[in-house]
Amino acid sequence: MRIKFQNAFYLLAVFLFSTLSSFAFSPDTGNDSIKVPSVMLIPYDPIYYLSDADHDIAAQSKRDMKEVRNLFRLKSDYYAYAAISKYFKCIDLMHDTANHAREDLITVFSTLGYQYESPMNVNPEARKLIPDGIKKQETQNPATATRYKSIEPDLKYMNAVLGKPALLDVLGEKYGADYFVFLNQFEIKTNYNSCLDIANKIYQRTVLLHFSVYDRTGRQVAGNFAYSFFPSDTSEENEIIRKCFADLGSSISKSLADAVYAGQVKK
Repeated sequence: MRIKFQNAFYLLAVFLFSTLSSFAFSPDTGNDSIKVPSVMLIPYDPIYYLSDADHDIAAQSKRDMKEVRNLFRLKSDYYAYAAISKYFKCIDLMHDTANHAREDLITVFSTLGYQYESPMNVNPEARKLIPDGIKKQETQNPATATRYKSIEPDLKYMNAVLGKPALLDVLGEKYGADYFVFLNQFEIKTNYNSCLDIANKIYQRTVLLHFSVYDRTGRQVAGNFAYSFFPSDTSEENEIIRKCFADLGSSISKSLADAVYAGQVKK
């Protein structure tokens, strides 16, 4: 009796271990036959934070403006990482615990230049190759999108320009990364031309997170800004994060997927 029980317990343990292992190491691409690329996420330099709403946000949040900026930087990185790591292997250089990670981040910042450019377009045929799990992502919350005017069609994004493209191959070898997502600039803009409530002077505000995607050869494969909206009477920091930051991360993850699978489209 004891032997049968031990055998049953052993088989159950093997089954549970194999099941948990598959969940731990297989991002949900929806297609087991596709090799999952590794992505390094690089946060934006704190000096590239722009906002015309910091006074309102700090006052409602009962915090110092510097604390608000630090929190938005941490959370924008976190939500981008969370969205990317659902479908790719993601290395977050901001939170990597290796001793050399901080030095590598400083090195990356010291070699980057920035310039405003028109968003990059991706071959639409790439969408046919993207696993269903990734296609299900929403780039913007439909509940809020209908309440606000669309973002300006000619708006440019801040692009990261590589001073030393070969550095990406070095980092790729060191961390096992195939692609690099650079978060370049965080921005909050009040649109005074879009008044949601004239009587109470409530305006539309837009959160933008500018980003670039490169492969490890130094070739740029994507560049754009993620965006979301909130009204000017919603100025508490955690409420802004709750309403907007998941949209930002999802948009970046979708653009990354478009770029990765565009490379598999036959020309």
